Amino acid sequence: MRIGHINQAAAAAMRHRYVPAVEAVTLHHAKNKGAEWLRQRAAALDAEAAAETHAGRARKLTSNAKALRHYAKNFADRDFKILKQPTWRLQYGDVIITVRPDLHVVEKGVEKVIRLGFHSQAPDPRAVKIETQCLFEAAAQTLGP
Repeated sequence: MRIGHINQAAAAAMRHRYVPAVEAVTLHHAKNKGAEWLRQRAAALDAEAAAETHAGRARKLTSNAKALRHYAKNFADRDFKILKQPTWRLQYGDVIITVRPDLHVVEKGVEKVIRLGFHSQAPDPRAVKIETQCLFEAAAQTLGP
């Protein structure tokens, strides 16, 4: 999600933070790989993070590993069809918010969006509430409540 005038590089980094996890989840659902496979991918990402010398890349890999472990625990057994990732816009006065879920899926004929994680170990609950509310409002404009 981008709020206000965050520079383009920062916005791109936020958009692409969970690419490894999204790719693994997409493959998991396309090929019915299973929760254990997701946990193995998470372990591989943790190993890459441990070997990474750039702190920012290491954090990104660790975040992706954590997202995969949580996904394996909470969603791996669900029958999702992965859809193309949408980009939505919310506007409040002169503030434009770009909202992009990590995953856009169909389950039992119902479109849903999934947020894989947040950018800190212990995100501020208010930030989580704002992000999820924006995601809900943006999705509701397109998918319905």
